[in-house]
Amino acid sequence: MQNNPNNSNKRDPETAIRAKRTAELTGLSLSTIYRVIIGDPRISKETTDKVMMVYMELKDGEKQLIEAVKQLIPF
Repeated sequence: MQNNPNNSNKRDPETAIRAKRTAELTGLSLSTIYRVIIGDPRISKETTDKVMMVYMELKDGEKQLIEAVKQLIPF
């Protein structure tokens, strides 16, 4: 098997933090959260919808916070 530099096994730190928080808020395991993120077909639609709703709310909240900070700090 060739090593593909574009397909790293390393996880993005922001994704890891968001995934951990999603697991805490949903009461699901971190493994389940990552399975949803990668689109594992073994995960039910109900679980996928629940996880993605929380995950995307966290992501959107981060974006709003970043925009608010940008307004406060002149660049």
